[in-house]
Amino acid sequence: VKPVPGAYRSWGLRVDGVAANSKGEGLVSIGLSEEIAGLWEWNGRGLARAGAGKQRTQTMDVSPTGEAIVLYRSGTVRYRGQGGWEIVNGLPPPLWNALSVKFRENGDLWIGTETGLFLQQRASLMWSRSQHQFPDRRNSINAIVESRDGLVWLGNGEGVYAVGKDGAVADKPRPGQGPVGAVTGLMEADDGSMWVTIGVSFQGAWRWNGTGWRRFGSADGLADLYFHGIWKDNK
Repeated sequence: VKPVPGAYRSWGLRVDGVAANSKGEGLVSIGLSEEIAGLWEWNGRGLARAGAGKQRTQTMDVSPTGEAIVLYRSGTVRYRGQGGWEIVNGLPPPLWNALSVKFRENGDLWIGTETGLFLQQRASLMWSRSQHQFPDRRNSINAIVESRDGLVWLGNGEGVYAVGKDGAVADKPRPGQGPVGAVTGLMEADDGSMWVTIGVSFQGAWRWNGTGWRRFGSADGLADLYFHGIWKDNK
């Protein structure tokens, strides 16, 4: 920025840091002055104090969506989300001695340290969460198997069912069909059938052949025992 000739006025303040996003939301950390020392934030509604005291900041930034992060020289890290300001506990190693932080347009966070540059990929869609409303026992997952047709089988607290890669429940089998109870064992056989055991409330095993379920017990040569798991040997 080219300096503009003219008179300049000084307020005798120590500005430790300034950060703002493209929407005009920002932060400024001020020191020395007893009356206004601390962290201040501004947006379209005006200027407000976001933290009193003389604790000096190391670095700060504001994301395009209004999130903010402030690192203090003391090692404290504060984060502002939709719920307001909070102190971040359980810091990841890159934030232990960070020198600078900068949000990307997609929300990812660059972290500069003495040992290198780190990127927290906060906008990554690699992981998603699937959950039933509490206290649904299907949230208790005891066994997971991906079958050769691409379905993911979930042995849960109420039974077993399969979901596609998009998370949608497969047409077959559906919840409520076949074994009911806390499934503890899942295995796909060489012929593509799926074997299921319920080690806490059911003796024997179940098999899904692609169209329906069949129960196996002592009449089929399988001991009347509670099987908690099922595996395929090398033979």
